[in-house]
Amino acid sequence: MMGKRNLLFFVIVLILASYTSFIFVDSSIESYFFTISIASFFYLFACLLILKVEIKLNEIIWITFAFLLIKIIAIGIEPTGSDDYYRYLWDGKVLVNGINPFQYPPDSEALNHLHSILLPGEVTYPHINTIYFPLSQAAFGLAYLIGGESVWGLKIIILLSDILITTGLFFLLKKLGIDYKYVFIYVLSPLIFYQFLIDAHIDILGILFLFFSIYFFRDKKLLAAIFLGFSLMVKPTFIIAIPVFFFYEKQLSNKLFWLFIPTLLLSISFIPFSFSANPLDTLENYSRHWSFNGAGYNVLTNFIDDTFTIRI
Repeated sequence: MMGKRNLLFFVIVLILASYTSFIFVDSSIESYFFTISIASFFYLFACLLILKVEIKLNEIIWITFAFLLIKIIAIGIEPTGSDDYYRYLWDGKVLVNGINPFQYPPDSEALNHLHSILLPGEVTYPHINTIYFPLSQAAFGLAYLIGGESVWGLKIIILLSDILITTGLFFLLKKLGIDYKYVFIYVLSPLIFYQFLIDAHIDILGILFLFFSIYFFRDKKLLAAIFLGFSLMVKPTFIIAIPVFFFYEKQLSNKLFWLFIPTLLLSISFIPFSFSANPLDTLENYSRHWSFNGAGYNVLTNFIDDTFTIRI
């Protein structure tokens, strides 16, 4: 009978095989759905086994390296489950050409001189101004400088973010006296692989800054608060971290510190874009009319007409 330790290694191989199958055998949307489902099942099983077995440090390093290799190879794969990256690259192109990306929608005649065969033709909702926050825009500009209209420039930034998070987790686990094996909860995750390394979502940059905020929280709180502010500059969803820091503190002044510093930095980051446009215009409109693209939301639309009620 296979022991729990050997079973864990077998399950890890199956997760890696799922990723490999998608990359080398079939990268269609059908394969995307099938392999992410299979990998997610084995991932949850692996997390349960990780709790119960001992793993040597050299084994952890080799497995981490194997998953890093498959992530490096994923740079050459076109995103399958999302086309958000077209908007990323368009915003980057606009920014690099000295134009405020919040000022015009992609199909504006004012940007006709930037149009190419690919962009902004492939951008979803080209009549709507960008919604992405200042630090995301900076990343888009850097990605365009690296790879032009190719997605690999964006994926280089994402891969480097992933490497820094993975490396940082080893240091954080050592700092907290926690077994290195728990790095696998991040390393093996299908969410990380498919949403970031395959589909090139920029959120991982915000996760990187949030990680730094957590890492420095105990001994360098100002630096931690600054990194939390950086994560907000990538995407506003990282605001969910503020209550965690806020309620951890006992003194009111320390609680307010976690509200003031990150939000101040976020506000400052919008100033350069505010002279020629309202950077929050699309976000304000989106917040009133947005809808989920998940199955649960779509089912509820068959029974409830008011989208606001469904969102709640």
